[in-house]
Amino acid sequence: MIKVYRSKVDGVLLLFILAMAFGPALPMMIEDFLIAPFLILLIVLGFILWVLFSIEYKIEGDFLYVKVASLVVEEIKIADITSIVATRTLLSAPAASFDRICIKCERREVVVSPRNKKAFIQDLCKVSPREIDVQIKM
Repeated sequence: MIKVYRSKVDGVLLLFILAMAFGPALPMMIEDFLIAPFLILLIVLGFILWVLFSIEYKIEGDFLYVKVASLVVEEIKIADITSIVATRTLLSAPAASFDRICIKCERREVVVSPRNKKAFIQDLCKVSPREIDVQIKM
């Protein structure tokens, strides 16, 4: 079974990124509009948005792969997952939303934010050979 879940993307996070990118650049665009810095800003902003919208979580066989910009950043053996809990941590994570879940394994934790949490968690539980402690209201 191969299932792919895209990351949920928060509008608040997008507004924050746009404000951080364009806020300091507004005076530059109003007073002396220069095309080169503006194009560089657009390229950087495009890259950031591409990374945010490319985050996906792939369940393939006995593994969960967390991918960002087509690169696998985490490989988790589903049998190692002990619990899944809701979290609103602001720590850096492969999650483009503040509506996050923390997947706890035997030796580490991974924070993700799939669009369809319920189906994502159900699919992880189906694959796992042992019961996963799910502490989330769905």
